[in-house]
Amino acid sequence: FYPSFNGTFNLAENTLFRGGYAKTISRPNFSNILPGATVPDPDSTSRTISLRNTALKPWQADNYDISIEQYFKQAGNLSIGAFRKDIADFFGAASVPVTPELLAPYGIDPNVFSAANGYIVSTTFNSGAARVSGIEINYRQNLTFLPEWAQGLQVFGSFTRNRLQGGTYADFSNFFLRTYTMGLNLRRRHFSISANMHSQGARRNLLFTGVGAPADTYEWTIDPQIYNLSGEFVITKHVSLFWSALNLGARAPWQARYNPASPDYSKLRNIGDTRSALYSTGIKGSF
Repeated sequence: FYPSFNGTFNLAENTLFRGGYAKTISRPNFSNILPGATVPDPDSTSRTISLRNTALKPWQADNYDISIEQYFKQAGNLSIGAFRKDIADFFGAASVPVTPELLAPYGIDPNVFSAANGYIVSTTFNSGAARVSGIEINYRQNLTFLPEWAQGLQVFGSFTRNRLQGGTYADFSNFFLRTYTMGLNLRRRHFSISANMHSQGARRNLLFTGVGAPADTYEWTIDPQIYNLSGEFVITKHVSLFWSALNLGARAPWQARYNPASPDYSKLRNIGDTRSALYSTGIKGSF
């Protein structure tokens, strides 16, 4: 039974208060629960055995949201909201030393793939309770005060800040600490142009348990800022030409590993260069 309730209250003519509650469920991906194991070649340097946990249960959450929205007379709006997600049976992930009990269900020889030989097991499990809470701010405004030749210009932006609370092995790799977007749109009779910048900040990945690793050392993915451009030109009443340029700058995510006591110079581990810009153009029509 997953009920949800939503309500809106008019605080003033152009001001709304919204509140809501929903109970939700999130099931694991099939790739995480189908039986299987990935075992490295004993002659290779790899020492990580990946095991899939067929007993991984879905996590469930109680979600609470509130917001205040202000609508401007000059075609714009501002909203500020807060949210909280209380999660039970949250997914966890960890790399732990090999034990015969972990390998037995998969028929893997514990004498060859042993902790003494440096092997570890990477797997997922239900790590217990977790909480994701934070704030959201959204703003959009048409710049109607501009002269006639600049009419149609609109600015927009949004910001989200998350607070992540959970056990040591809680897997928050799909949650960003903060995200923000800003940009502008220009819409005229025969053409439109949109430009925006998007940043997702850092994602906390797995707990690092390597030899000599201090407590609370995590792997992190740091996503760079992304710049996008798009536009459309009206050729006739029913036909238009569109184009887009995504991920200008073509920067790939950075990889880091650190704990609360790590100095800044030691955090960064890898700077990738595998992401490229994507350009597209085409003609669309309606008849």
